[in-house]
Amino acid sequence: MVEILNDIEAFAIYFATGAAAEKVAFPVLGALFCYWVDIFAPHIAFARTNKDETLLVSDAYPNTIALYAVWAARHQRQRQSLGETTIDFHIEQVRAPGLRPIGTKPS
Repeated sequence: MVEILNDIEAFAIYFATGAAAEKVAFPVLGALFCYWVDIFAPHIAFARTNKDETLLVSDAYPNTIALYAVWAARHQRQRQSLGETTIDFHIEQVRAPGLRPIGTKPS
């Protein structure tokens, strides 16, 4: 488990420190990164709050947390925007029939 979390941290450090362009990587890797951080969140939280010095230091995985904060917010905004677009599309596809008053001709 620690090896996987260390690999995620090693990946995140490039983007969190500005060594790599996170905005370029986000469209390709953002959702996947957020997914895996969500999966491992309980283990990350344990590592960050554990007081046993033999396991990990406090404030473990700071770059993972920093990158996740940015990408998760961006990913959430992206999903909500997509949902609004989908709803608008479906609303436009609904054809509501009109009612004609008696004595009028169809248009």
